[in-house]
Amino acid sequence: MIVLYSDVFLKSSKKLNDKIAVKRLYELIEKLEKATTLWEIANVIPVKGSSALFRIRTGDYRLIVEYWDGKLTILLLDYLKRNEKTYKGFTR
Repeated sequence: MIVLYSDVFLKSSKKLNDKIAVKRLYELIEKLEKATTLWEIANVIPVKGSSALFRIRTGDYRLIVEYWDGKLTILLLDYLKRNEKTYKGFTR
């Protein structure tokens, strides 16, 4: 699968201080690159109110992605620690 990175994702991933979270993120990106569909990845859940946005759980963090099935392309939007505000502002 083709993996693209948003500016917001790159900025938030550079700010990570949690070494375990960083390791999990890199492992997840490797899995996404090798996958042929998003559904091969564990813990993928659609974001309510959107047909293209999904969240992937990795420990206490969530990777917010936009997935285009026809193009086998995924855009990494953000990597956030899970709280009440994690999904606010993500609608498409």
